[in-house]
Amino acid sequence: MERSMSIPRLDLRPLDISRMIMDPLSNTFFISVTLVNKSGALASFLNILKNYNFNIIGIMGEAVTRKEEMEVSIFLETPVKMERTQLEIIIKKETSRMRIVKDVRIFDHLLEGFDADIYHFPLTVGGNRVAIFPLTVLEGFIKTLRKAFDKPVSQTILWYQGKEVGRTIWEYYEKNLGLKGTCALEFLRVRALLFGWTYMEISRFEELKKLRQ
Repeated sequence: MERSMSIPRLDLRPLDISRMIMDPLSNTFFISVTLVNKSGALASFLNILKNYNFNIIGIMGEAVTRKEEMEVSIFLETPVKMERTQLEIIIKKETSRMRIVKDVRIFDHLLEGFDADIYHFPLTVGGNRVAIFPLTVLEGFIKTLRKAFDKPVSQTILWYQGKEVGRTIWEYYEKNLGLKGTCALEFLRVRALLFGWTYMEISRFEELKKLRQ
């Protein structure tokens, strides 16, 4: 993200692979906060930042999690220029007596005026680290897999992997969001589009047919 004094700041997207800010005119920091997963925890922490007039540029975290703790990454801008250690003293002093805050990490600038999410680099979705391959690399991987095994075996491995991932996500949406049957699949499709995935194939198995009856 780059701007000058005459260009308004651009909003961070829900899932930005780059997760970086280049702005020599501002005093930005990237911090990672571990909070107790309970109602109001994030709001309480953000209030601390607000009290010091810290400007929150972007927040990244899991929308839904079953873990007892949640990790939130924040890009923030300080009203005056300060060192990382100064910011760390302020935040840790304010959060030392807050039971909802388990850990705070403030990362050094990579370069002057440049900050990036190095904690979750290159990409995480739902708390899992994700690898993105160009299509040519993925095709090469599949060809190598087929050379190592015969075609039916390699197809079975890939099909089973996709089926298990889809089934796990579907069950997760049912349990945590109360979505049933095709509603869970539709929610998955919409989230995939938000992530920028333009292609998805949903295979309807017998268990889905039973739910629709």
